Amino acid sequence: MKPLAFVFVIAAASSAASSAAWAQEPPKAEDRAAIETCLKREADRPERCIGIVYQPCTDAPAEPNDAFPPGSTPGQERCAARERAVWQAMIDASLKALREGPAGQSPVQPYNRPPQTRLTHPVSGATLIDDMETAWETWRAKACDIEGLRYEGGTVARTIYATCSNRETARHALWLKAVEND
Repeated sequence: MKPLAFVFVIAAASSAASSAAWAQEPPKAEDRAAIETCLKREADRPERCIGIVYQPCTDAPAEPNDAFPPGSTPGQERCAARERAVWQAMIDASLKALREGPAGQSPVQPYNRPPQTRLTHPVSGATLIDDMETAWETWRAKACDIEGLRYEGGTVARTIYATCSNRETARHALWLKAVEND
């Protein structure tokens, strides 16, 4: 194989591993339990639970059959995805509760909005909740892109993006839970 072709094969394999790490898998029961236990223990400071799955995962020793060990870039992405799946499930549950609850069923009037979210006609609270979630997803992607910019072109940029995405997903899950419980 020619050297340049070999580089493309390696790049494609790395990209495929990265894409696989970003695929949203359902949360593992043990990851969910670790975060739930931490949230009960840290009820006054739930942000301390961010990284409770990621850090031990990346510190774990490589298994003999690991194509991408936990400390490698794809391994770190996979560890971040594992934790992010738990926080995302919490987001989904909070959004469902908010949409189906009084906030989601309330009519939202156009005259009662700040300029950034001005409406032309009344909508349901659920519509506003969905709009907020879409805007937040865009914000998270752009914020994490910016955080990784100083490492652009290197593989650590992917790790920075993955850990940022996990952290911001966790923060959003905690905020939504507080809104839901308010």
